[in-house]
Amino acid sequence: MIFPVAFGDKPRSIFTIKKASEWKTWLKVISPVVRKGRLPEPYYSEWINLAEAVTTATNYPIPYDQLDDVQAKFTRLV
Repeated sequence: MIFPVAFGDKPRSIFTIKKASEWKTWLKVISPVVRKGRLPEPYYSEWINLAEAVTTATNYPIPYDQLDDVQAKFTRLV
């Protein structure tokens, strides 16, 4: 499998313990594609909301004008 470097670390086998960077790559890049059509719509939208919140929250530095948006997305998830 060819995995673009821009996406992060290449995921290892599903049977191994994952590193934090692999979980982040899975959440941000792989899971939206895998879960589309498999989760009913209200749940898929919330999953995408989580992926967007994590993506923004893990960008360094987080732009000040996006802090309220990230907080609102995490609050909505809870």
